[in-house]
Amino acid sequence: MPRTQEIVTLNTETWTEMTSGDALAGIKFEALDGPMEVRRGDATVPDPALIGWRYGTGKGDRLASLDELSRASGNRLYGRSLIGNAINALVDHA
Repeated sequence: MPRTQEIVTLNTETWTEMTSGDALAGIKFEALDGPMEVRRGDATVPDPALIGWRYGTGKGDRLASLDELSRASGNRLYGRSLIGNAINALVDHA
């Protein structure tokens, strides 16, 4: 199921799926109120010890495909806050 300019809350200790299922036709996202990191994956939530690409507040990406972010496999994008509390990210994908 696509997300259309939806706010997704990201916590610090665990990865949160930013996509709502597979993102097959690209994705746009932005960290709204704090820095975050993102990681490409599949339906299995990534291990908390793994790291991802980092984005500052107000930063994000517009990707035609998740292949632009990483060569890792999977059609889902996970995120988490890089500060001591939850943050919000704006997400849009098909």
